[in-house]
Amino acid sequence: MNKLFKYANSIWVRYSDYVITETSDGIKYLQPAPNAVPKPYDPVEEFENIALDAVSVGQLCMSQEATDSEKQEAIRGFALKYGLLGIMTAIPTTPKFLP
Repeated sequence: MNKLFKYANSIWVRYSDYVITETSDGIKYLQPAPNAVPKPYDPVEEFENIALDAVSVGQLCMSQEATDSEKQEAIRGFALKYGLLGIMTAIPTTPKFLP
């Protein structure tokens, strides 16, 4: 697997904090907290941890024993470590986005 990403690099953004908000019809969203600070990083350097943590969070979320708050905190914790992967793909390539 290391050879697959040997020459790959990527810049992504994770924020210093995330919150889960709920709409009036009960749909929950994970988004950066209002005063969160963007921090660029290279997710390719952490691809193994990202994959393992994603599987762990997925297993927890599929568990009948885990509470909704435990599931939400696991998802929020993943985002704190790795950001909202796959969301806002233009941000890392937009120079004016970062201070």
